[in-house]
Amino acid sequence: MPVAELRVGDLIKPQALTKRLFHFQASARDLGVPQNLIGCPFVTRGGSAGRLVNGYIQARWTKAWTPSVGRAQLAEFGSTQPTQLDSFQAAALKRKGRRTLPQSINVIARHVDDFVEWWEATLCLDDTDEDIHERLLRAQEDLLEAYGDDMGTGEWSNSGFSVSNTTIHHRQIDALNFLLWTKFEGLAPEFVVSVEERKVRVASYSGAPQTIVRPQFSALRRPDPRRVRLPDGDELRGHIAAILDPAAQLGALLIYGCGLRLSETINLRNDALAKLGAGKQQYLRVTGKGNKTRLVEIEPFLVQQIVAYQDFIRSLRQQQASTFGNILLLREDGSAFPPKAFYRAFRKAGSISPHMGRHWYAVNFLLQAAESRRNASGELPPNINLELQTELIRLQQNLGHNHLTTTEMYLVTLSQRLFPVSLSKLFEDRL
Repeated sequence: MPVAELRVGDLIKPQALTKRLFHFQASARDLGVPQNLIGCPFVTRGGSAGRLVNGYIQARWTKAWTPSVGRAQLAEFGSTQPTQLDSFQAAALKRKGRRTLPQSINVIARHVDDFVEWWEATLCLDDTDEDIHERLLRAQEDLLEAYGDDMGTGEWSNSGFSVSNTTIHHRQIDALNFLLWTKFEGLAPEFVVSVEERKVRVASYSGAPQTIVRPQFSALRRPDPRRVRLPDGDELRGHIAAILDPAAQLGALLIYGCGLRLSETINLRNDALAKLGAGKQQYLRVTGKGNKTRLVEIEPFLVQQIVAYQDFIRSLRQQQASTFGNILLLREDGSAFPPKAFYRAFRKAGSISPHMGRHWYAVNFLLQAAESRRNASGELPPNINLELQTELIRLQQNLGHNHLTTTEMYLVTLSQRLFPVSLSKLFEDRL
């Protein structure tokens, strides 16, 4: 097969990057490594591409370049004015200190090396000293779109399944920051990305909301619950049954049955079950984004599953741990689930991602509310969306959304489920 006819799907994605990711130890000082790079990750990639990737990682580690530097130069990329750090972002950056968290740098290193690997596979180029610089001179934003497309179709993924838009978004951001850094270094002077300014409301440290302007890159994918393909009941039951670990299986039930995020699921406390007053409704006490605590409605069936797990599986696993924690979901050795371990157990059982389970919960919450409003003839009220406003607020509280407009997006998917009518077919009939 000629080299020019090769596509990403004809190539094999390399094994997990963790086997190529290392860190500078204290003994590296004897080899001339500066003190401020001790602990910094590096990838064992040869040639100029490896030197470039490691140079970017070290720039992020030492704060020689940060994404805020790129945001300050957005006037060059189509923005009407430079986007400076607002007071909220500046205060948060100051609180985090000079050094980026090592775990964050590890993720950045993996994503950037994966992007360069994809780039080489796509262009079918050998890794020589000239290729990477020639590619940077030709880099444009359609490169990011193509990268996202190959992940979305599953042609560039470890499992062969399509990657979720949330994951694609995060990887595209790291690839974009890498390209912005090369522009900052003068290696990609012609690289231009389309940017729009959007106004968002954020909380300040005083508690009062404020409106700020943030950039929005056109090339990046964004999760949208209006465009997701939700699994059906059989697919859902098969996925839950295929999760072999009892704790991970309970976590999947809580994601599908309560709409929890992955981080919220693995951080649930053992005493998370709560009941308000003398009512029959029970809740889960969940700590979500921003360390905010909320109460999420939970069905009696799930309560029974939690209690059964606590009485048997968790009691056995807790005895394996040297220290007794208060986390609900424990692995076989009695330790809590790291995010990667839970995600791996979840995705190994099927192509559904944890965040897709959250979407499924939201749509089916509204679907059950809509079905309860059918009259004796089985018809829905004509103003069903207005009828569901109370349930929409309940759903917002369960999901932990800051703004109701985010939750309202699920009404579009709900409408497609309730009224699966092909408008183009009706138009054909009228003709």
